[in-house]
Amino acid sequence: MKDAEKYFSQIKKRIAESQGCVLILDFDGTLSKIAITPKDAFLKKSTKNILLKCLAKYPVAIASGRTLKDVKQKVGIKKINYAGNHGLDWQIAGKKHRVKVPQKIKKAIDRAANELSKFLISYPGIIFENKKLTLALHYRLLEKIKTRKFEKDFEKFILQPTYENLDLIKNIKAFELRPKINWTKADFVKVLLKYVKKKQTKYPLAIYIGDDVTDEDVFLGVKNIVSIRVGKNKKSSAKYFIKSQKEVNKFLSRLCSIN
Repeated sequence: MKDAEKYFSQIKKRIAESQGCVLILDFDGTLSKIAITPKDAFLKKSTKNILLKCLAKYPVAIASGRTLKDVKQKVGIKKINYAGNHGLDWQIAGKKHRVKVPQKIKKAIDRAANELSKFLISYPGIIFENKKLTLALHYRLLEKIKTRKFEKDFEKFILQPTYENLDLIKNIKAFELRPKINWTKADFVKVLLKYVKKKQTKYPLAIYIGDDVTDEDVFLGVKNIVSIRVGKNKKSSAKYFIKSQKEVNKFLSRLCSIN
């Protein structure tokens, strides 16, 4: 992986060759620092101002694991494009769309939500989010002594045949369940790029910045993009990295200052 700051001239050159770009970012861990609970995350005023400057130059999108409604409220900028639930629903140019999820998978999600509400009684401190299309369990506040047992019990829970149509996403102190269908954040990015292509002569260059496991789907699944991971990780498929979430604003400021 290359340091995006040190190799900024490479990125700048690619933008010039493409006559512009589309900027796509994750929210938690990228635009906002990871919070103890999902509701505590927020967008700093300085970050919001930088996003507005970027928006004056490029199309901008936020692709989050949060619900579409939630991430829109957290960012609070109307003209930005948004994707929620890791790309399963999105809003481009004000129009909302949602991936069709088979009924049997919807039922499996509902069943898992009901069973998890009972399962989690034994684990006070876990925050459970039912996002309809996906489910999330955040266990940063769980007693350390119970953490390993919870992880084992939950993995055993999801291995039941009833949930064979759900994918398990493992993040730091969080588990997520999503439909096992052929659709990821990468597919949202492709839809967005097709939309932008209609507005200009050249195919747009996508610059994607994220720190999440699901952002790797974009790094792997979208060709010819500038892929940037927040935090260096040798296992990542991203070409570049930004050292930490604190450095994201600095990079975006340079990006929106290109003449």
